[in-house]
Amino acid sequence: MKEKILVTGASGMVGGRFVETYSDPENLLTPDHDVFDMTQSESVSAYFLSHLEITTVINFAAYTNVSEAQKQKGDKDSACYQINVIGTENLVNQIRDKEIYLIHISTDMVFPGDTPDPGPYAEDHPLNPDQDRLTWYGYTKALAEQIVTSALPTAAILGLIYPVVAEYKQKLDYLRFPLSFYQKNGLLYPIFTDQQMNISDVDEICQVLDQLLAKHLPGVFHAGSSDITTPYQIMTQLFDLVYGNHDMVKPGTVDTSRYPQFGGLLNKETEKNLEIHFSSSSQIITHLYGSSHLS
Repeated sequence: MKEKILVTGASGMVGGRFVETYSDPENLLTPDHDVFDMTQSESVSAYFLSHLEITTVINFAAYTNVSEAQKQKGDKDSACYQINVIGTENLVNQIRDKEIYLIHISTDMVFPGDTPDPGPYAEDHPLNPDQDRLTWYGYTKALAEQIVTSALPTAAILGLIYPVVAEYKQKLDYLRFPLSFYQKNGLLYPIFTDQQMNISDVDEICQVLDQLLAKHLPGVFHAGSSDITTPYQIMTQLFDLVYGNHDMVKPGTVDTSRYPQFGGLLNKETEKNLEIHFSSSSQIITHLYGSSHLS
């Protein structure tokens, strides 16, 4: 029986790119929601019973709309909580007694990014889930991390921050959204000058996943650009590359009720343990948009 990798959330931006670039696509299981609903324990159990060949799971599945999640704050029956927390719990319950390696995809927003506990955050930075200091999305993802680490000491958690990709038609990423907004409206909303952050190149995320699959290392890993920057610095470079100037990029102040102010993910231990190198945000933007032009 050939070993299989179960990929949840395989139609998403990052999961879809992983499936597209993986060297042995026939080794992947990418079930649709109607046959594998993570929020329903019976659905998860039935799928594992009918696929005993699963040896690895990569859990990309998540509710990631931060703004919509915030409207659900405090509601454990909400889609955000059910997918991110209950879904992860159902998945872990199926894995805990089996020799299955889990790679769980997480986010920088599990950290508050506030003055009492500012980033950037290294891989060993402790979690402290607090509804009053995290967004609802970040809080549910932090709970999910705790579920994984408490039950599966052999699992890997991979933290991402603002993933960007060359092409993904279903959803605009961190760079394409402001470009699209400007094209449609002829102006751009204010861009934060006071938020500390970085970005993740989706192709570099896939390189990390390839290394984790090869080495089956446990622990927490981060995939993000090698530098810590600001949205304003990123957007000025982006609009310079695409339009030849950044006159439309106006400074603004971060809304700390929706976004961490002092965020960012450090990844030195990930680089060392996986023997890879992350690009800077400038290199990522240049790679994606260096020859860009608008029709």
